[in-house]
Amino acid sequence: MSIISILAAISFIPVSRQFVVADEQTGKILYSTAVEPGCEFCMKYIHSVNKSPVEDIFEILDDNSIMLKKTIFRSFGAGVPYELEDGQVLDVGDDRMKIDNIDREIDSYLLRIGTIAEHTLYINGQEIRMDSLASPQRTVRLEVRSVPVTFFLRGITNERK
Repeated sequence: MSIISILAAISFIPVSRQFVVADEQTGKILYSTAVEPGCEFCMKYIHSVNKSPVEDIFEILDDNSIMLKKTIFRSFGAGVPYELEDGQVLDVGDDRMKIDNIDREIDSYLLRIGTIAEHTLYINGQEIRMDSLASPQRTVRLEVRSVPVTFFLRGITNERK
């Protein structure tokens, strides 16, 4: 086996875990950043009915899946949980309500970017308006991927394309 064959084979071995936002229709990667298991991210948006902010907090798991841990909101309305499932805890504060221990595991998160929702992703100390990555009404997929060296050679990470 030649050195070139070995290097080519090595270049496809997964070496990094990346949180990726990709256009659902085209598959084009719009944003990525390195993550580790236990890393949390938040999707904040304005609720379409009651016009108040909602924050959904997620955690990256060992198998690259994503777990919805908790949601924070200001008032009840259509689409906002009003019944707790087993193990969930409702904490009511002066200006907000939080449902904790949701622990709903998903492989990826499909998001249709809203026109008034101001969807904003918070991850690794960064604040990213989703409408800066794709136009409103586009659907993006948020997921975690184990990626090979070739991913970095294409200059994709930590860039907005």
